[in-house]
Amino acid sequence: MGMSKALITPEGLGESLQVAIGQVLEQVPGCTMRPTDLSRRLGVSRAIVSRTMSAIKRESVIETLTSIPGPESLRTIVLAASVAGVCEEEVQAAIEAIDSFAEMIREQYGTRTAFNAALSVDHDDAREKFEQANRYKVYKGMTHILGVECKLWLSCTIRMPSDHIEGCEDLVCLTTVAGPSGLRRLRPDMPIYLNHRRPVKHKHGSQDPMAAKPVDIKGFYTHPPAELKNFEFNGQTVNTFNPDIQGKNDCYDMFEGITVHVSDYHKSKPDFLYRGTSTMPDPPAMSLVIDSINHRDVLSGIKPELYVYRTLGRGLAKLKDPARERDLVVVDEEIVDCGMGISKLALSEFPLYTDMIEHICEQRGFHPDEFQVHRIQIPYPVYGFQYLIAYRLQDAEWSKIDSNQERDE
Repeated sequence: MGMSKALITPEGLGESLQVAIGQVLEQVPGCTMRPTDLSRRLGVSRAIVSRTMSAIKRESVIETLTSIPGPESLRTIVLAASVAGVCEEEVQAAIEAIDSFAEMIREQYGTRTAFNAALSVDHDDAREKFEQANRYKVYKGMTHILGVECKLWLSCTIRMPSDHIEGCEDLVCLTTVAGPSGLRRLRPDMPIYLNHRRPVKHKHGSQDPMAAKPVDIKGFYTHPPAELKNFEFNGQTVNTFNPDIQGKNDCYDMFEGITVHVSDYHKSKPDFLYRGTSTMPDPPAMSLVIDSINHRDVLSGIKPELYVYRTLGRGLAKLKDPARERDLVVVDEEIVDCGMGISKLALSEFPLYTDMIEHICEQRGFHPDEFQVHRIQIPYPVYGFQYLIAYRLQDAEWSKIDSNQERDE
């Protein structure tokens, strides 16, 4: 039979699957509605039964369609229910709904992946779950291929007014902490290469106040420091990470901390309109956290923007580079304004994180409550994507004009 008008739309199809399959499962004789009982009674995989029951109970019929097992798995369940004694009328109604499901996938979308992607676009909850599930698949695949993973990739930038340096105006001190926590080697046959910035070369006793200086944060680590061997290749430092594999608790931290001073920080130019924080997780990470922590006198009044670029084959992108517009990726995640202070920044993967931030701020003579925080947090960030939090400098100039007008008034 062809689809009835009630099944023409995805919403109608989802509702019909909910009702028809639900009635079949409820009528399996001598059985409760628990997945384990149904699985044993029908002789069908418990995982498939559990996924089916979870899907048909969803409030959103679109979530039902994007989470329910495929047509063949559903047919297996319904035919097994028929053998178990469910009446033919209920079985036939379910089979018709499943056939319509298969036809919609085949005729309108081509594949189940395309079907799920299309339905997820206009439904926020379904889209979020669909995209996270697919990011997880990428994460699992890359960890198996590369033989390495980490629990957290962190990129934290703390901006605060700098001490006066002669000849410099609008001077800002930036401390950045970036790298993986819970770094773990998975495959003994696979050498691990981690690309990081060139280490800061700071001569003892150097009097250059603008020189970059390393920041020692090992006292705040959650795991032992990763033991690395490094070499230079094409001007880039390549770290090798090859510890012995002894068990699941063989985790390491590898943060890189640097402090630099930048003058004319809020001054925009025709070819330079943004300040911000950029990072690309390496290795594959379970979670990405980017924190932009600004003193109230730095980048004040600017609403940050999130940009995500594909980099594979083309390298890291410069923000708003017209040549890289086609590499921009649309994502649902948004920057969260965490307000003033660091009370909302706790990370389960990095228990001493807020202690570290407080330590860095107080070393420069500031209290953490003087800082505005913006955060982006993404589960299973896509390996090979570059994530940026950007502040438009012209907005800073307008903010200063507005604040000056308020003082005059």
